[in-house]
Amino acid sequence: MRGSIREKILTAPPYPGVYIFNGSTKTPLYIGKAMSLKTRLRSYLQPGGPKHERIRRNATGLEYIITNSEVEALTLEESLIKLNRPRYNVRLRDDKKYPYLKLTVQDPFPRLYITRNLKKDGSIIFGPYTNARSLRRTVRTVVKIFKLRSCRKKLPQTSKERACLNFAMHRCLAPCQKQISEKDYAKIVAEVIHFLNGRSDLLQKTVESKMFQAARIEDYE
Repeated sequence: MRGSIREKILTAPPYPGVYIFNGSTKTPLYIGKAMSLKTRLRSYLQPGGPKHERIRRNATGLEYIITNSEVEALTLEESLIKLNRPRYNVRLRDDKKYPYLKLTVQDPFPRLYITRNLKKDGSIIFGPYTNARSLRRTVRTVVKIFKLRSCRKKLPQTSKERACLNFAMHRCLAPCQKQISEKDYAKIVAEVIHFLNGRSDLLQKTVESKMFQAARIEDYE
């Protein structure tokens, strides 16, 4: 590994972000994301598998982008991989193998969930993603911050049903209990779309406000 890369690894900050190992023509060889750039990049200084060895042997440069959260890092990583198709990343030629996020905007009160079914039904699809575990954390985080419904009920309903636990714990906007109008729910959905598209510049204050509100009711971990 080149000394300049080693030096950059040793000075990487302990923040979430995306890192890019470049090749001789300054094109990306590998793009990854990390909860802590410092911890993740230092793993490349230790003995590893064949992929690590190839990256260490062929990389001529390293750059990283600090993000506000792991969710933002995951979204940015996915976008950069699709744009650059790096040599050492998992190939996404067979997209059916990988999970997507589905936002059912065709419904009056959309929900967000992970799927591998790309059936065209009017939903907005994000992905594909290569890290299913991170994607599950992303869904939990988005649902928790924006309080989208996670149930499969067909809404709106003609009559109220008994509220679920998520409503009791302030984890849902509760459209089933008529606690929010379609118009106001649609505004929240628009924020989620911006968030998942990586437009954190537009949403940072909104997200911080929602996280603060959630923390006050001991709902954010």
